[in-house]
Amino acid sequence: MGRHILVKLRVLAGSAVVLGLLCAALAAGCIEDKGQQPAEYEPDLQPLQVHVWMDVSDGAEFPDKLIWKGIREAHGLRSVLAGRKVDLVQENPGVRSFDSLEAVADLAREKNVEGPILFRSSRVFGSNGEFSRDSGTFISIVPSVQDLFDKGRGCAIQVGSSLEERARSAALFARATLGAVDAIILLDQEAPDSIVLASIFSSEMIRLGGSISEVRILPDGNTDFGDVLRSVKEQNPGVIYIPYSEKTSIPAIELLQKQEQRSLILVVNVPQEERFLARGGESLEGVYLVTDYHPRSTRSGRMLEYIRHVLRIPGHRGYEEPFAVLGADSYFLLFDLLEEVEPLMVDINPASEQEDVDSTIRSRHSGKVPRNLYVCRVEMGLLRGPHLEYIESVDPSGLRS
Repeated sequence: MGRHILVKLRVLAGSAVVLGLLCAALAAGCIEDKGQQPAEYEPDLQPLQVHVWMDVSDGAEFPDKLIWKGIREAHGLRSVLAGRKVDLVQENPGVRSFDSLEAVADLAREKNVEGPILFRSSRVFGSNGEFSRDSGTFISIVPSVQDLFDKGRGCAIQVGSSLEERARSAALFARATLGAVDAIILLDQEAPDSIVLASIFSSEMIRLGGSISEVRILPDGNTDFGDVLRSVKEQNPGVIYIPYSEKTSIPAIELLQKQEQRSLILVVNVPQEERFLARGGESLEGVYLVTDYHPRSTRSGRMLEYIRHVLRIPGHRGYEEPFAVLGADSYFLLFDLLEEVEPLMVDINPASEQEDVDSTIRSRHSGKVPRNLYVCRVEMGLLRGPHLEYIESVDPSGLRS
């Protein structure tokens, strides 16, 4: 009895030390932040308007609302460019679909927009400026509206990862890092994009010298997966690959863990990671997650970034979801693009120099921004509960022949 109490006291003492370090670090961060005053802008200069076109109404929980949240967080950190105040102008484009860059140009003319544009698309640009089929979630950046009017192509930058990149990164991690020779796929056919994610993963595993033992279909609306998962333990595949489904993934993982499944579980395409961790709880311990984000990938800066790096604290509110990070990264990228032509941005409205701005941005940036994906593992912590621990960065282009 006394020994049990002593162990408890040691645990609590250790927790107190960790809490003390955390509070001290946060206090240091607050002191540091107080010394960093926000950049001042010239009130006589016309503000630069950044137009954000996406539906962020109260009924839209994700992804647009989370993307908008990330953009606003990033704007709070960087809101002055070359002495000009940067204003966000959000507008819902309604039922209009952006099926080409010309469609974006039409709306810009209709709204009389002159500044940069951020808009969400689940499609990628083709070589001629048209959209190809749905493939992941992207934020498209148009830093030069004039070039959009003139050309309709070559002026848009996209940030995000495609379904193809997510599935390929999962296959590369499974083969190269986990050393998995074979895989079983647990598939909810009704989940968005699940069949595409399963198909690409299968072809990449085979191309990398692995194999797919079986594809198990999870019954929609039925949380009793005993019949489907009973023999998975006996087959003992190197990895169990799960394209995420809101309805079936967590119940399936819970059952696999109860069976004391030895195979490693790899999940892709989780849209809301904090919700995933909260719903799955302890049953997710040891599960691997392929994600667009881990704390070191953001560019929030300042002392709190250092604290997150050293103590492995998840990102502050606004950066805990991949969609929010996508919005923040897109805003920061736009800001970086415009800073490259900062001397020209100081002037308000000289037509000749605006052409120089457009030309400079157009010549340096076009197409899709390369982006690594990250693999994290769900860990249980005394203070933090279930959380993501960074494992490694994966370059999906390494899977291409």
